[in-house]
Amino acid sequence: MAAIHPNLAVLAGRRTTGFLTFPTVSPVGKSNQLHWGASALRLNQVTVGATNFQESLAFYQTIGLRLIVSSRSEYARFELPDGEATLSIHLQTTVPRGGPIVYFEVDDVDDTFARLRKKGVAFEVEPIDQPWLWREARLIDPAGNEICLFKAGEHRRYPPWRLVPPSA
Repeated sequence: MAAIHPNLAVLAGRRTTGFLTFPTVSPVGKSNQLHWGASALRLNQVTVGATNFQESLAFYQTIGLRLIVSSRSEYARFELPDGEATLSIHLQTTVPRGGPIVYFEVDDVDDTFARLRKKGVAFEVEPIDQPWLWREARLIDPAGNEICLFKAGEHRRYPPWRLVPPSA
């Protein structure tokens, strides 16, 4: 059983902790949005460190991201081919190892792997089926950030072991 924060209350089918309201689990295809007051909470971007700005810039363009902002050779932002979230790189002296992993879902892991390999992209892990019902391949960007290319479909958000919210 998942631990629930003591201030968590269940009200009218929504779980709330003060200002932040968590939606209940909805069926596949239904929208789940987190709300902060009256505004929806959406992921805007993730920023990863870059120790060599030009190498990182070229790498992310090679894997299919579209450059939309580049500033002073120290910051760049990319759009993904689908969706609204963006990824940014920011020049740093060092990038800590073992940090967050950036996950990009693709339609076909094997095809993406083959296309990127032909472009010279090196992979740490070739496509493999995982016990959590995903197929994935892993690579490292020029600064050492880990990237996972995966296909999960509905299992990304709705695996068979997804937690069920507490009942009222």
